[in-house]
This record gives sequence, structure tokens and C-alpha cells, in this order.
Amino acid sequence: MRYNATEEFRDNSLKNLLEERTDEQHIIEIAFDSFENKHFRDPNVLYSYLKEQIKGDGVYYVLLDEVQLLGEFESV
Repeated sequence: MRYNATEEFRDNSLKNLLEERTDEQHIIEIAFDSFENKHFRDPNVLYSYLKEQIKGDGVYYVLLDEVQLLGEFESV
């Protein structure tokens, strides 16, 4: 079994958020290395998606895995 610190951090972060009774609709998770999420590597696509997902008041948590694959990630 291979140790993956990123997965452990993600799992712990999700666990903590859910234990704090964070609304699951307020947790947005995207893994850029997943083929199904490849289109989100375009900063314009990601920005539009996040704007659609973040509605109303409250805190939203955006968890991005392999963010270095996102073009112009600093600007988004």
C-alpha cells in the first residue's frame, strides 16, 4: 500500500468539515488529474463553474487537487 499525503489531507479536511456540520453543498471538490475533470483546467471554465456553484451566503470550501494543472491558477 502506497502512502499518499495529499489523499490523507483531503480525507481529513472533508471529515473535519462534515464533523463541523458544514453543508455538503458548500464543499466543492475538483481533482484536475482526473480525466472527467480535464475541462476544468481551462480557467474560464472553472471560474464559470464555481460562480454557478457558489450561491447565497455562507462559507464555501473549494478543494483543488493537482492545482498546478490549472492554467493561470493564480488568477482564478
